Amino acid sequence: QGRAVSRVMADIGPHCAPSAWLPVQALPECEPPVPWFEQRMPAPKDDIGPRLLQDPWLRSCWPDPARGRSFYDQQLAARLEKKQAGEQAGEEYRFAPFLVTLGNMRQLTAHILADQHFHEELDPDERGAFVELQRLIDQMIELQAPYKRTVHLAVLMTLVLDIVSSRHVTQGLRDIEPDLWKHHRIAEFRWYKGRDGHGRDMLWPAGRIPLETVLSCRWGGLLPGGLDEKQQLFQPGDFIVRCLSHWLDDERLLVCPSFEALDPEDFCRFGHLPVYPLGMMTRFALNADGQMMTPMQFMEHDAFHTDDAAISRVTGCWSRSTAVCCFVSWCSTALPGRRQDGCGRWCCWCSSCFMNTAPPRPGHCCTTAAFCPCCISSTGSGGNCTRTIR
Repeated sequence: QGRAVSRVMADIGPHCAPSAWLPVQALPECEPPVPWFEQRMPAPKDDIGPRLLQDPWLRSCWPDPARGRSFYDQQLAARLEKKQAGEQAGEEYRFAPFLVTLGNMRQLTAHILADQHFHEELDPDERGAFVELQRLIDQMIELQAPYKRTVHLAVLMTLVLDIVSSRHVTQGLRDIEPDLWKHHRIAEFRWYKGRDGHGRDMLWPAGRIPLETVLSCRWGGLLPGGLDEKQQLFQPGDFIVRCLSHWLDDERLLVCPSFEALDPEDFCRFGHLPVYPLGMMTRFALNADGQMMTPMQFMEHDAFHTDDAAISRVTGCWSRSTAVCCFVSWCSTALPGRRQDGCGRWCCWCSSCFMNTAPPRPGHCCTTAAFCPCCISSTGSGGNCTRTIR
């Protein structure tokens, strides 16, 4: 402190004597206030989220540069082996980390069926839907988590949660908390019903989707012989519809539905691998991009960023939406010769428009600043970041 005061006095000179200084009390560190729209969103009767199993793969394995890459290489080899053997012959690729997600799905469905999640009792069709989900979850656990079918089951459960939450919670908020709608602070999944006579999309609240329609779809072979959920339930532009089957067929990518709460720093820790979480939740809605997103809308939001990141990894072309979640993807193991234990390079990132300008292109826009793509800290005009990803 003494050296700091000496430097300050040397900077200001004799024009301001210490006797004229006023003492300033340091403000205590505190958490930022919860946004008003989060406060107005009802909570479950008993939120089981804190009691779910932690996902060790997203928390400790994938972020570790050595372990994460080694495990990814093992899974890639296993997938290629199953692909060559032919999955049609019953040789499904199984992904052990999904057993944690399936266990958490099992806990949540049991919690809901015990009437501990929603404040009102379930209707008969809702109870029947969660019983069917339990049956499918138990089946996937018994089969040791077949990769594709488990991902489809996670999407199916998320949609069922969205529908029932809409019926019990979200739609009632239109009268109780109209400001959430007036200020566009709720983003809910909408049921696509085609186009009207004027060519406009007809979108209905999720609560109007019949659960029997949802459970009559085939969901990537999870329920064989069913209808095509892409045509029955989703909009043509939904990323889940357009991309999910392509992601699941691409042996280089790992799509990981999980209840684990992640922040941008977590994404940076495992951004050196093509691992893309799809968020699941125990709440009725979560804040993302300044809106309370219902379960299916939240997963669709993650799918949007997954699509963006997957394209960026292949082409090297970044867009505004990847600015936070996918800083690391381009500069690490996706490109040959990049160190996995740190940055080893830097990218120019425009601080005004957030568009990538690497390699540096003077005059690309009004201002440019170099940012380390590993730790998202400014490196001035091109300094190298030495921070290690832990």
